Formats: sequence, C-alpha cells, structure tokens
Amino acid sequence: MKQLFIVLFIYGFWPALSGPLSLAAPPSPNCKPLDYVMARGYEPQEAFQFGEDIKRLVRDKDLKGLYTHVVGELHYGPRRKFITSSTFETVFSEDWRSRVINSSSPCSRLGWRGFMLGNGKIWYEKTEGAWRILSITGANGIDFDIPNLPESWQSSGKVIPPQCFSTERADNSNYRLFEKTFSIMETDNFRRNPGQYFGNEIDRLDPVPSQNRKEAMVISLNQCFVGKIQDGQIVNERDLKLDVIKQDVVSEDCMPNGRCLPIRYKIVDHVSPAECQKLAPSMPGMCEEAYLLTITRKTGGSIGSFLHTAIYGLFTLANTEKFLVPLKNFPNRNVGRNYTDSLK
Repeated sequence: MKQLFIVLFIYGFWPALSGPLSLAAPPSPNCKPLDYVMARGYEPQEAFQFGEDIKRLVRDKDLKGLYTHVVGELHYGPRRKFITSSTFETVFSEDWRSRVINSSSPCSRLGWRGFMLGNGKIWYEKTEGAWRILSITGANGIDFDIPNLPESWQSSGKVIPPQCFSTERADNSNYRLFEKTFSIMETDNFRRNPGQYFGNEIDRLDPVPSQNRKEAMVISLNQCFVGKIQDGQIVNERDLKLDVIKQDVVSEDCMPNGRCLPIRYKIVDHVSPAECQKLAPSMPGMCEEAYLLTITRKTGGSIGSFLHTAIYGLFTLANTEKFLVPLKNFPNRNVGRNYTDSLK
C-alpha cells in the first residue's frame, strides 16, 4: 500500500513540476516503470541501449568509433586532433576500460549532469534529438598540460587573484547589463568576443551602475589587489586569502552573509601580446601579457562548479594603471586550446 501511494504521488504531482506524463510505460526488459515516470525528452530504453553501445566500443577498443558520438569537442577530455594519431591503449588504461565495460548502463539521468558510465568516466546526454558523449574523464595525460607555463599570473611581483578575472555569469546578467548600457546589438558576438567592444561600443572603462551595486568587466589591478572586486562587482575592501596548489591559483569569494566559496584559475596556454592586441584592437593602452585560463567557481548548490574558459589580456594605460581585459570566451577548454594552437 505504501509503494502504491508513492507511485500515485509521483504521477499526481510531477506534471505540475515538469510537464505532462504518460501513465502507460512501454514494456522494457532493462528499465523500470519509474524510469519512464522520470524521463523527460528521451526513452529510457534508448538511454540504456546507448550506454551498451558505448561499452561495446570500449570493449572493442574502437577509439574512432567512440568519437563518432562526439559532436565538435568534448566538454572535458582528449581533443580530436590527438585521437586521430593515437591508439586506444595510449589514451585509456586497462583499468579505465574495465571500469566502463563492467558498469551498468543507466535508464535515468543522474540529475542535471546526464547519464554516466564507469562512475563518471563517460558522461552522455540526448541533445538536439541525438545521443552524444559530452565528457570523458580519467584519460591518460596527453594534451592536458603545456610545459613551461607559469604556475600563476603575476604583475609587479604579486600573484593576480582569481577575483581579478570577470566571467560571464550563468544567468548572463552581467553581459546583459553591458549590452543594454552600451546598446550592443550583436549579443552573440559580444559574448564570444568581448575584447572587440572595448574602445568601440564600450567607450569607457568605469564600472556600470546596476541597482545597488556596480559591475565591471575590465578589472583594475589596483582595486583587485586590495580585495575590492568580487564576481565582477565592486565591494568593500577586504583581505584575500590566496594560495597556489599544483598550478591552480586558489582563493574564495565571500558573500555578505559571511559564506565563502572557492574560486580558482589555471593557466592553460600562452597568447602573444601581438595576438592579444588583435583581440582588442580599440582597447586603450598596450597589452603586456595574455593567457588562456580556466576559472572554476564553486556555486554551493546542486549544480556543483561553474567552469569558464577565456583569453585575458593585461593592458597598461597611458597613466600606467593596469587592467585585466576579457578578450575571447570559449564553450570549453578544448575549443580554447584549438584556438590557441591555431595562433601558433
């Protein structure tokens, strides 16, 4: 009786949260009726079968076949250019392979993260009507680290804190504010290539007022070094805790309620000052240095961490004040690496 009540509860209240349901779950030898109750935008048996197909490719060590299910570049994992000249054994260990092929193929998503095999070794999802592999973790260390990069970005002998780098928020609110303030119409291009707009549509570097706060995209090092920048907003001066751990520069953002969450960045690749200047041709001053970075913010919620990949340039103005400028944003690190490789 208790089980019946739970099922009726789900059938009765889930539609209000997620849309209409079909009470008739198609028969499946692999998936349970509850999988069909929870499914949105996919058939549970299809999800199960795609997992089985991936496991078969891994079992057969079919590296190219595996990447036929990758559109563009993985969100995380080896890039295509290295797959074309690699063997399965050079990319994946036997332990990795064993964990994937011995895992169970799921019929239901693991929350917003999608479907996984091997306890997170492979993540996949149905997007735009097709099943796709999104991320592959635990691959051997090819293509992940470039030698001779600095552990941290420094200026005037000081390590630049993660708070100095403005990022596009998950809700786009900071970019939308600048689009409205400066009448930027090509919003897609602005969000991909913000460097093109400084000195053009964005004709001043001052922070932009928004309700009871001020927002900045171009960040003054003078303000950031004394802790006056947090998530692109001007805040009261505060001490910043800063550490360098295995080439990650680690700090924390603290909310008005006193809650603090980690924020970190990693230098992924170097970009020449000449290329930096091309990415912001109208920006006043000169570009001294530029890097491709990944910036990771803990959200403190169920979505985990927010990862941002972008090229930033350090510009010195005529009055010698230094600013960090977001030049080009990427959907993930692999796409960013493809771009910086193309510059070389």
